[in-house]
Amino acid sequence: MSSPQPFIEIIKGGLQTTVQDLGRPGYQRAGVVVGGAADNLSARLDNL
Repeated sequence: MSSPQPFIEIIKGGLQTTVQDLGRPGYQRAGVVVGGAADNLSARLDNL
């Protein structure tokens, strides 16, 4: 099986470039903060 292709490719990022995901819930025990986009609904709509 081949490795998956990236969904997004940043050609030229700037100082204010950020990539937001939906966070990492369930990993707090390992010391990872949930993080993610501030507005989950907007992030999901953007990814459509």
